[in-house]
Amino acid sequence: MHQGDHKSWTSAMGMMTALNLLGFKTGLTVFQLVNSLVFLGLAKMPASVEVADWIFDHGTLGAYRGLQHLGFICPDLGSVRSAYMIIYNHLHQFLTEDDKKILGFSPIFVEHLLCKVVWWESRLVEGKVCSLDKMAASIDLPEEHWISGKNKTDQLAFPFPFSSDPEELKKTITTIMKIQ
Repeated sequence: MHQGDHKSWTSAMGMMTALNLLGFKTGLTVFQLVNSLVFLGLAKMPASVEVADWIFDHGTLGAYRGLQHLGFICPDLGSVRSAYMIIYNHLHQFLTEDDKKILGFSPIFVEHLLCKVVWWESRLVEGKVCSLDKMAASIDLPEEHWISGKNKTDQLAFPFPFSSDPEELKKTITTIMKIQ
């Protein structure tokens, strides 16, 4: 493993883009390559705000579209940062440490998860199975009965609640507003 100074994720992204290699100039390919550098220990894990900024800059790709599908209206950088951080913070707060370890929970993981929202929606609709919205509506989710870690012993239990505390949402948005 590399023992010297590790480049920040944003620096590694800039370095790869500056190489001007065909196929590695912008977009998802560079993103995945730099994420691989992180997992190899050659670059630092990005901060959540770095990933949110990348999502905003790539508004036609899956993570941005995933935020929209989840109901977020994201016309500007601040709104994308807020939406991303709401999702990130919610998962960080409610996933157990074991779940986080299994999932490889990180800012990169949350971006990847957001990409899959629209991907799974399209697969379910194309296969005429249903839609994520219809599936969610059909599941009885008594939020007041959600129990942390119950998914370890009950495969039908969700690993996190599907609603957020309004005060937590306000705190996240206030924090993002201070960054800008």
